[in-house]
Amino acid sequence: MTRKKVVFIAHPVAGDIENNVKKILVICELVHKSDAIPVAPYLVSLQYLDDTVVEDRALGIEANLECFHRRYIDEL
Repeated sequence: MTRKKVVFIAHPVAGDIENNVKKILVICELVHKSDAIPVAPYLVSLQYLDDTVVEDRALGIEANLECFHRRYIDEL
């Protein structure tokens, strides 16, 4: 089995959160269908963190950066 590229989906969420999430999901589908693995951990964070709370936002950013620090992501 060939290893697939892992792609971090970087897309704004703030502002029109509902429509931005829909756009992110479409992008994830396109990436996945192009034989790569999409990663958007912030979508999970949105379920329990509030982007308008400074401490929550910092936790979300920290979680995203950890993907890069661990070299889990092949492409942005």
